Amino acid sequence: MSDTEAIAYHGWGFDAECWQQLQTGFPDEITWKNFNRGYFGNKNAPAFSDMSAFKVVATHSFGLHHCPPNQLKEADLVIIIAGFLHFHPKAAQFRRRSKLVLNEMISRFEKEPHNVLKTFYRNVFHPRKTFTVPNKELNHSLLLDDLIRLNEADISLPELKKSASVCIFQGTDDAIVPKEKSRGLFERFGKKAQYFEIKNAGHALPITHASKCREILKPMLTYTPENA
Repeated sequence: MSDTEAIAYHGWGFDAECWQQLQTGFPDEITWKNFNRGYFGNKNAPAFSDMSAFKVVATHSFGLHHCPPNQLKEADLVIIIAGFLHFHPKAAQFRRRSKLVLNEMISRFEKEPHNVLKTFYRNVFHPRKTFTVPNKELNHSLLLDDLIRLNEADISLPELKKSASVCIFQGTDDAIVPKEKSRGLFERFGKKAQYFEIKNAGHALPITHASKCREILKPMLTYTPENA
């Protein structure tokens, strides 16, 4: 049995490998289980198995919407990286523009998925000038279905248990999810949450700023009576 059990959920256009750099370097007492949606291969939907462990849910971007509500309720710590409750802005004028852009992306993806992914990754890794397009066979229909789901993506997080805490990460130059969404999440959770804004960082924090995120998270993921 491990002292800490963590389940990580990747976002749209990625797979479980996006967590590799961040997870490397944590103590052996932390057991990582990675969700895999199946965009580029096998699916995996892990669950907590050690009821005595300190339970952690980590999500990146759309990954928050893949996590089952019961796991969020079980978690002692919820890590939200560049996450959102609803993808489109609430204000009508901005919402129309956002939906138009996404619908254009959906239309293009139906015809040229690889080119859409290439543009997406360029925006994800902004402001970095280099990015990597996975050389993998993609599940076109699943990627398209989830892209369409973004249009209506809107969840109300279940009530977390009283002892649970929330850690929110956001890049100041995120070209996918505006920092206002992460700041709104922080305000929603109040004293239960901590907020970390990383300067000159974009959307792909688990990859581009893995060491910085790991440095902040290490004390939180170490099981002690104080954070149990």
